[in-house]
Amino acid sequence: MPITIRPLVEIDLPVADRILQAAFGRNQSFVEMLQLNGAAQPGNQLVAVRAGQVVGTVGAVNFGQFAYIALMGVDPAQQGRGIARRLMEHVLARLDDHGCPIVLLDATDVGAVLYEKLGFADDSSAYEFEGDNSLASNVASTLGSQRGPDSIRAKDSSLSTATRNLGVARMTDADLVEVIEFDLPRFGADRGQVLQILLNEFPERAFVCRDVTGQVTGYLFARTVLGPWVAANAATAEDLLAVARTLPSPEPLRVLVPRSNHAACDLLARNGLHSIRKLRHMRRGGTVPPGRPECLFGQVSFGLG
Repeated sequence: MPITIRPLVEIDLPVADRILQAAFGRNQSFVEMLQLNGAAQPGNQLVAVRAGQVVGTVGAVNFGQFAYIALMGVDPAQQGRGIARRLMEHVLARLDDHGCPIVLLDATDVGAVLYEKLGFADDSSAYEFEGDNSLASNVASTLGSQRGPDSIRAKDSSLSTATRNLGVARMTDADLVEVIEFDLPRFGADRGQVLQILLNEFPERAFVCRDVTGQVTGYLFARTVLGPWVAANAATAEDLLAVARTLPSPEPLRVLVPRSNHAACDLLARNGLHSIRKLRHMRRGGTVPPGRPECLFGQVSFGLG
C-alpha cells in the first residue's frame, strides 16, 4: 500500500504524539516539542500516511550551517515496512536540495542502524538527565539589586569569587540581541528565531548571566527541560542552574546534554540529577562538529539543539 508524506497539521498532533510515545516508550507528551518545531520552521514536521492513517512522523530544522533531525517515530504496528527509511530519505533530500552541508541527530542504538545506512556516523554522545526539583542545590538565590527587582545573584561561600561576581537576571527583549550574538559561535548557527519564540512563551523562566563588565556569559530557559542552556564556563552554568532550581516545577527536571559535554554531566550529578539515557550523537557531512560543544549544557530538545 503506497505511503504519502506531507507536513504535519494541527489535527495530526494527537496521533503523532501517540506514535512518538509508543516508539520511544515514554509516557510524557511530545505535543509541546512538535508545536515548537513547527513554530521554529513551519512545515518542517512531516507525517507518513498509509491507507488514510498517519503511521509515522519526523522533523528537521535547518539552521543553514547544519540541520537537526528528531521526533522520528513509526507506529509500532506499522514498523518493518520501510516507513522510517522513506521519511528519512524524504527529509534528507529536502535538506540536500537546500544545500545544508551537515545533518545532526541523536539516536538510540536501534535507530542508529538505519541512520548508518543513510550516511550518518558517530560524532559523540548525548545524555538525558533527570532529577526531582526538591533536590535543590545548597546555593541560596535571592532577588537582589544587581539589575533591579528582577535580578538574581548566587550567594554561597563555596562559590569562587569570580562566580559570585556574576549577576543572573531575567531575560528581556532588550537582552535578546546580545544573547543571540553570544549563542551563535557556541551553538554554531543563528537560532535567534527559536530563542525569540521561547522568550515569548516563557518570559518568567528565561535568564541571562553577565559579568562585572556587563558582558553576557551565559543564559538559560528554565522550562521542565532546562534548555537551551549555554555558558562560557561551568561556574556560570552552575549559577544559572541555581536560579532555575528556585522555580516551582510540577514535573521532574530534565536536561538533554549534547555532544559529550562532560563538565555538564559532572555539574548535574553534583546537583542531584542522574543520567537516565545515553544516545549516539551522529553526523552526516562535514569534518568537525559545529560550534563549541563544551559551552552547551542543555538542549531545547533533541530536535532543536
